Amino acid sequence: MTFPVFIKASKTRVSIAKEIKEVNRLRMQFERSMTSRLMLVFKRTGKSASAEYMRSGDIYQSLIPLENDLRKVFEASYRAVIEKFADRVYTNRKADRFSQLVFDYTFMNAGAKITGIAETTGKLINKAILDGEKEGLGASKIGKLIQERTFGSIGRSRAVTIARTETHAAASFATDTATRELALPAQRKRWVSVSDARTRTGHSAANGQEVGIDEKFLVPYKGATVEMSYPHDGSGGAGNNINCRCLAIYFTDEDALFDDATPVTPVAPVVPVPQVPVAPVDPINISPFKTYAVTNTFKSPVIDSYNNESFPVMKPKEAYDRLRKDLKEASENVGYNSVPLFQGVKTTQYGRMYGNFQNLEDDVIKMMAVINTELNYFSDFLEIPRMRGYNLGAGRAIASQGDGVMNINPEYFARFAKDMRDPTDPKIVSKKLSIIDKELVSISDELIILSRERNKLLDDRDAGIFTTAQIFDRLEAIKAEIMLKNQRRVDLRQNGRNLEKYEKFDNYTIGGAKPYTSEKYFNNGLDHMRSTMYHEFGHHIHQYLKAQITSNGHLVGRPTEAKVKKYFLSKFKFKKKREKIFSTRYAEQDAYEWFAEQFSLFAMNRKDDLVTTEFLELLEELFNGKKFR
Repeated sequence: MTFPVFIKASKTRVSIAKEIKEVNRLRMQFERSMTSRLMLVFKRTGKSASAEYMRSGDIYQSLIPLENDLRKVFEASYRAVIEKFADRVYTNRKADRFSQLVFDYTFMNAGAKITGIAETTGKLINKAILDGEKEGLGASKIGKLIQERTFGSIGRSRAVTIARTETHAAASFATDTATRELALPAQRKRWVSVSDARTRTGHSAANGQEVGIDEKFLVPYKGATVEMSYPHDGSGGAGNNINCRCLAIYFTDEDALFDDATPVTPVAPVVPVPQVPVAPVDPINISPFKTYAVTNTFKSPVIDSYNNESFPVMKPKEAYDRLRKDLKEASENVGYNSVPLFQGVKTTQYGRMYGNFQNLEDDVIKMMAVINTELNYFSDFLEIPRMRGYNLGAGRAIASQGDGVMNINPEYFARFAKDMRDPTDPKIVSKKLSIIDKELVSISDELIILSRERNKLLDDRDAGIFTTAQIFDRLEAIKAEIMLKNQRRVDLRQNGRNLEKYEKFDNYTIGGAKPYTSEKYFNNGLDHMRSTMYHEFGHHIHQYLKAQITSNGHLVGRPTEAKVKKYFLSKFKFKKKREKIFSTRYAEQDAYEWFAEQFSLFAMNRKDDLVTTEFLELLEELFNGKKFR
């Protein structure tokens, strides 16, 4: 008998080797079943996502059923495993108790795991799409790539890992719970690990450790000690549970444990090292995220915030966690609509970082986290909801904004991070651009000469002045030279466009040359990202200031937008006036881009030279009682 089920009159010989064999046999059986079911779900999702992408270029609808499909697999697997392993302990089948165990375990464990698996699956699919687009693949080939990633070798490996981890965890939970409920005298448990190269160091150290039924195993982990009721106990964290093959042997003082092969030598319990008390530290003083006091007078965060040279030291996880925390809290604001209004925004983007943000450089996430705290200050000062989502998008736009969700272009934001690490000197940029311009002029002149020579040769051919062979050889040479020079011209123009991204407009005079966007007034990566995100926040202001939300979650009234448009047309009716006094060409497009560009420059503390008095007047009108100058 493996487990005690009643108080025995004599000792029972409990074979560790047999117990390991039987537990592993059962776990493998349930593992295979869950793996097969998960693969069917992944396959169905991958095919659906592939078809949807080839049809519409999106995958949103295909991911909607995923969590529900996963839930069905998890609940069925949990029920089968828990009933089987609990039944090994109980002398009589307790159907009601089994149902309660299944419910309790599912309630405690399934939700977050299912959501995490669904999110990871979505990330895998999005990564496949991005990889395919970068390689220049067509829709059909990207569709095939989605299927390969979802239920190919990667999908199967995921399914096996998930099934193994969840099966073992549910089995351990059922065994531990059922055994404790027997309430036999002097019940004890022993940690048994598989001693091979794949076994975690901490689990090898815990092998043979014996404790009372209600006591915790002490498992070494990353220089500390983790307390676990049994192998696969959730309190041990993912680092102790994923793919773990350990198990617990339960016995009483009346049982005789023996190993059919090599005896297991009990290991003394791991004793935690006493920790020296550390005086509490004010979290404000150690956090890399600055706080900004909200008064009645606006103060630009850039005055006291970080710059390119003073950017704080922080871990990427710290930045990511801060962003997720801020977004989740913001998404609960009652001033937000629950039904998306703007194109491309989905409810799944609310309260989170949506997309393959793990593929972005660490510096991008850090910069966004710092700037988001500044946007929070804007929201609090202006009394509008904070940003509630960031979506990793693509396309020509650097960023866009709607429904409190900012869509960012990873290519541009990666460039911002690069420029923060390696700032480009505007003087050097200007010099390089001048050289490129001169070479382009020279190439254009040379191409004209070559074209004239080609045309003359063709005329000479027709007139019979040269032999066909002579003319053909020279025409081929001219053709090759023209191709090389045209390619050089293309390369130069591209180099010029790349350099223009870093060109800085030091001074702006009314009626003089001006950049396309406000970004060009700054020459470092952090301020480039700031001005971009500040611009998008400007759109957030006119979208949500005094906005009207219906009881069923619709955004139906945007009075500030109407006011901004009316004000803009009354002040800048004629385009020539806009061209004359606006400090960026992008601001000339319409009322909303003017507002966003002006807010960006205003928030960047450039109100003295680049912000019009008309904009400051409008701010004071919109926010009666607040001071902006």
